[in-house]
Amino acid sequence: TQASFLAQSMADRMRANSPQVWAGAYATAYPSGDSDPCGGGGICTRVNVAIRDKAVWSTQLTDQLPNGTAAIACVPTAGVTVSVQDQQNGAPYAGLCAIDILWSESNLDRNAADTAPVQQTFAWVFQP
Repeated sequence: TQASFLAQSMADRMRANSPQVWAGAYATAYPSGDSDPCGGGGICTRVNVAIRDKAVWSTQLTDQLPNGTAAIACVPTAGVTVSVQDQQNGAPYAGLCAIDILWSESNLDRNAADTAPVQQTFAWVFQP
């Protein structure tokens, strides 16, 4: 359930900043290692919002899931052309993005010989 909430949270962040989805800013491995450039009341550009989104989401991912990691990949739909100006002006992304979240979860079968944590995966494909 928590992985689903995390995926929806990032999808909402991406929808709110579609010019940076077009630019490929969100397509990376997480935790991303970014830090929030918008702190301290400074001007926060769309580029900075994407960096902030990645930093905040990375923290949420590692805080809320044991050994949580993720990857986001976006692929534009073949044959669909959107001008760079429209992309920069916030046109919806013409393609699909995939979020894959991985984490460790203990084996709850107390009768099992091996109770070591098992890697779990949540995969979701969406259009931002």
